[in-house]
Amino acid sequence: MNNEEKLVSALIGLVRAMEGNENLVTNDTDRLILDALATLYDGSLSERSLEYFISGIRREKNRLCPACSLCTMPCGRTSDYDMSNLKKNGEEIREKKLEVLSKIEKAAKYGGKEINNKLLYKALYYIGLDDSSLLSYTLILNDLDNQNAIPIFT
Repeated sequence: MNNEEKLVSALIGLVRAMEGNENLVTNDTDRLILDALATLYDGSLSERSLEYFISGIRREKNRLCPACSLCTMPCGRTSDYDMSNLKKNGEEIREKKLEVLSKIEKAAKYGGKEINNKLLYKALYYIGLDDSSLLSYTLILNDLDNQNAIPIFT
């Protein structure tokens, strides 16, 4: 797995941990995710940046779901996404997932205060689902376009 895949995998694990813990999500959580996505969009993910983001993501996951890191029988609910599953999803779904990822990276980079964080998190969450239909990703892309998560000025 390359560095970009490691970061996307960890981000998906974090949004999985956020499910059911929305009341614990802070501005720091938002900033961490948005900064990581923007860095992915820039293509400037150094080894040092990767370590910084992964460390922050692990801290946030442990804060949101402290029992998960201690569990002796992990269920996988907050696990990082296995990026090799992208290849197993079929070409059409894989392409849609990568299109969703590209849009949310761009939104994180250029969205400013108008960005719809919940929609970005939903999109990240769906990238980590392996049993969703092509229609699900088409609808997510439509939501991203219609919710102005992707700024017009770029």
